[in-house]
Amino acid sequence: TFAAQRERFMDGAMSAIAAHSDPAADAALQRFLAPTQPESVRLRVVSWFGTMRGRRGFDVLKNLIASDPNERVRERAISTLGNSKEPEALDLLTATARKDPNPRIRLQALSALNRRPGAQVLATFKDAIENDSDVRVKRRAVSALQSMPDGEGIPLLIQLARATRDNEVRKQIGRAHV
Repeated sequence: TFAAQRERFMDGAMSAIAAHSDPAADAALQRFLAPTQPESVRLRVVSWFGTMRGRRGFDVLKNLIASDPNERVRERAISTLGNSKEPEALDLLTATARKDPNPRIRLQALSALNRRPGAQVLATFKDAIENDSDVRVKRRAVSALQSMPDGEGIPLLIQLARATRDNEVRKQIGRAHV
Protein backbone atom coordinates (compact mmCIF):
# COMPACT_ATOMS: atom_id res chain seq x y z
CA THR A 1 0.00 0.00 0.00
CA PHE A 2 2.79 2.39 0.90
CA ALA A 3 4.52 1.84 -2.43
CA ALA A 4 1.31 2.41 -4.36
CA GLN A 5 0.43 5.64 -2.56
CA ARG A 6 3.85 7.25 -2.54
CA GLU A 7 5.69 6.77 -5.82
CA ARG A 8 8.70 8.70 -4.55
CA PHE A 9 9.18 6.07 -1.83
CA MET A 10 8.53 3.20 -4.20
CA ASP A 11 12.12 2.01 -4.67
CA GLY A 12 12.60 1.46 -0.94
CA ALA A 13 9.28 -0.30 -0.59
CA MET A 14 9.88 -2.47 -3.67
CA SER A 15 13.35 -3.35 -2.46
CA ALA A 16 11.91 -4.49 0.87
CA ILE A 17 9.25 -6.59 -0.88
CA ALA A 18 11.72 -8.08 -3.35
CA ALA A 19 14.11 -9.09 -0.55
CA HIS A 20 11.52 -11.48 0.94
CA SER A 21 11.55 -15.09 -0.22
CA ASP A 22 7.88 -15.58 0.51
CA PRO A 23 5.67 -16.21 -2.57
CA ALA A 24 3.49 -13.33 -1.41
CA ALA A 25 6.36 -11.02 -2.42
CA ASP A 26 6.11 -12.31 -6.00
CA ALA A 27 2.37 -11.71 -5.98
CA ALA A 28 2.80 -8.18 -4.66
CA LEU A 29 5.43 -7.33 -7.25
CA GLN A 30 3.35 -8.95 -9.99
CA ARG A 31 0.44 -6.58 -9.27
CA PHE A 32 2.75 -3.64 -10.03
CA LEU A 33 3.61 -5.18 -13.42
CA ALA A 34 0.02 -5.05 -14.67
CA PRO A 35 -0.39 -3.11 -17.93
CA THR A 36 -2.78 -0.78 -16.08
CA GLN A 37 0.06 0.47 -13.85
CA PRO A 38 2.03 3.57 -14.88
CA GLU A 39 4.97 2.76 -17.14
CA SER A 40 7.46 4.24 -14.67
CA VAL A 41 6.25 1.84 -11.97
CA ARG A 42 6.33 -1.14 -14.31
CA LEU A 43 9.89 -0.36 -15.40
CA ARG A 44 11.09 -0.25 -11.79
CA VAL A 45 9.39 -3.51 -10.92
CA VAL A 46 10.93 -5.26 -13.93
CA SER A 47 14.34 -4.41 -12.52
CA TRP A 48 13.43 -5.78 -9.09
CA PHE A 49 12.21 -9.04 -10.56
CA GLY A 50 15.42 -9.45 -12.49
CA THR A 51 17.84 -8.64 -9.71
CA MET A 52 16.16 -10.06 -6.62
CA ARG A 53 13.74 -12.86 -7.50
CA GLY A 54 15.98 -15.64 -8.86
CA ARG A 55 14.27 -18.29 -10.95
CA ARG A 56 10.83 -16.76 -10.47
CA GLY A 57 12.21 -13.44 -11.70
CA PHE A 58 13.66 -15.12 -14.77
CA ASP A 59 10.29 -16.66 -15.59
CA VAL A 60 8.57 -13.28 -15.23
CA LEU A 61 11.15 -11.60 -17.48
CA LYS A 62 10.76 -14.36 -20.07
CA ASN A 63 6.99 -13.81 -20.19
CA LEU A 64 7.39 -10.04 -20.43
CA ILE A 65 9.83 -10.38 -23.33
CA ALA A 66 7.50 -12.73 -25.15
CA SER A 67 4.22 -10.92 -24.73
CA ASP A 68 4.17 -7.56 -22.97
CA PRO A 69 2.37 -4.91 -25.04
CA ASN A 70 4.76 -2.14 -23.92
CA GLU A 71 7.99 -1.98 -25.92
CA ARG A 72 9.88 -0.14 -23.17
CA VAL A 73 8.92 -2.77 -20.61
CA ARG A 74 10.14 -5.48 -22.98
CA GLU A 75 13.42 -3.59 -23.51
CA ARG A 76 13.93 -3.25 -19.74
CA ALA A 77 13.21 -6.95 -19.26
CA ILE A 78 15.87 -7.80 -21.84
CA SER A 79 18.39 -5.43 -20.30
CA THR A 80 17.73 -6.87 -16.86
CA LEU A 81 18.00 -10.41 -18.23
CA GLY A 82 21.53 -9.57 -19.35
CA ASN A 83 22.57 -9.75 -15.68
CA SER A 84 20.70 -12.96 -14.90
CA LYS A 85 22.59 -15.92 -13.54
CA GLU A 86 19.96 -18.38 -14.78
CA PRO A 87 21.48 -20.79 -17.35
CA GLU A 88 18.62 -20.27 -19.83
CA ALA A 89 19.15 -16.50 -19.92
CA LEU A 90 21.83 -16.75 -22.60
CA ASP A 91 19.61 -18.91 -24.83
CA LEU A 92 16.69 -16.52 -24.43
CA LEU A 93 18.84 -13.48 -25.24
CA THR A 94 20.33 -15.10 -28.35
CA ALA A 95 16.93 -16.26 -29.58
CA THR A 96 15.51 -12.76 -29.05
CA ALA A 97 18.45 -11.15 -30.87
CA ARG A 98 17.98 -13.48 -33.83
CA LYS A 99 14.21 -13.85 -34.12
CA ASP A 100 12.22 -11.04 -32.54
CA PRO A 101 10.23 -9.21 -35.22
CA ASN A 102 10.90 -5.82 -33.59
CA PRO A 103 14.33 -4.35 -34.47
CA ARG A 104 14.46 -2.31 -31.24
CA ILE A 105 14.03 -5.48 -29.23
CA ARG A 106 16.78 -7.21 -31.25
CA LEU A 107 19.03 -4.18 -30.59
CA GLN A 108 18.43 -4.45 -26.86
CA ALA A 109 19.15 -8.17 -26.85
CA LEU A 110 22.47 -7.57 -28.63
CA SER A 111 23.37 -4.92 -26.07
CA ALA A 112 22.58 -7.30 -23.22
CA LEU A 113 24.69 -10.02 -24.83
CA ASN A 114 27.86 -7.96 -25.11
CA ARG A 115 28.40 -8.39 -21.37
CA ARG A 116 28.77 -12.14 -21.89
CA PRO A 117 31.68 -14.05 -23.39
CA GLY A 118 31.62 -17.16 -25.52
CA ALA A 119 31.09 -18.76 -28.89
CA GLN A 120 27.29 -18.56 -28.74
CA VAL A 121 27.45 -14.80 -28.25
CA LEU A 122 30.00 -14.37 -31.06
CA ALA A 123 27.84 -16.46 -33.40
CA THR A 124 24.81 -14.32 -32.59
CA PHE A 125 26.70 -11.10 -33.37
CA LYS A 126 28.02 -12.59 -36.60
CA ASP A 127 24.53 -13.68 -37.61
CA ALA A 128 23.15 -10.20 -36.96
CA ILE A 129 25.91 -8.57 -39.01
CA GLU A 130 25.52 -10.94 -41.92
CA ASN A 131 21.76 -11.52 -41.97
CA ASP A 132 19.70 -8.92 -40.12
CA SER A 133 17.59 -6.74 -42.38
CA ASP A 134 17.89 -3.64 -40.17
CA VAL A 135 21.10 -1.62 -40.54
CA ARG A 136 20.80 -0.37 -36.93
CA VAL A 137 20.91 -3.96 -35.70
CA LYS A 138 24.01 -4.61 -37.81
CA ARG A 139 25.67 -1.51 -36.37
CA ARG A 140 24.84 -2.55 -32.82
CA ALA A 141 26.33 -6.00 -33.42
CA VAL A 142 29.58 -4.44 -34.70
CA SER A 143 29.68 -2.10 -31.71
CA ALA A 144 28.98 -4.97 -29.33
CA LEU A 145 31.82 -7.03 -30.82
CA GLN A 146 34.16 -4.10 -30.35
CA SER A 147 33.27 -3.70 -26.68
CA MET A 148 33.32 -7.34 -25.61
CA PRO A 149 35.44 -8.06 -22.55
CA ASP A 150 39.12 -8.81 -23.12
CA GLY A 151 38.86 -7.97 -26.84
CA GLU A 152 37.10 -11.28 -27.52
CA GLY A 153 35.18 -9.83 -30.47
CA ILE A 154 38.16 -8.28 -32.29
CA PRO A 155 39.24 -11.40 -34.25
CA LEU A 156 35.69 -11.80 -35.58
CA LEU A 157 35.58 -8.10 -36.51
CA ILE A 158 38.78 -8.51 -38.49
CA GLN A 159 37.42 -11.59 -40.22
CA LEU A 160 34.16 -9.79 -41.08
CA ALA A 161 36.02 -6.71 -42.33
CA ARG A 162 37.88 -8.90 -44.80
CA ALA A 163 34.89 -10.96 -45.91
CA THR A 164 31.86 -8.67 -46.00
CA ARG A 165 30.56 -7.03 -49.14
CA ASP A 166 28.17 -4.86 -47.16
CA ASN A 167 29.50 -1.29 -47.38
CA GLU A 168 27.58 -0.15 -44.31
CA VAL A 169 29.14 -2.93 -42.23
CA ARG A 170 32.61 -2.09 -43.59
CA LYS A 171 32.16 1.55 -42.63
CA GLN A 172 31.01 0.60 -39.13
CA ILE A 173 33.93 -1.77 -38.66
CA GLY A 174 36.30 0.93 -39.92
CA ARG A 175 34.94 3.28 -37.28
CA ALA A 176 35.69 0.57 -34.71
CA HIS A 177 39.42 0.98 -35.55
CA VAL A 178 40.12 -2.71 -35.89
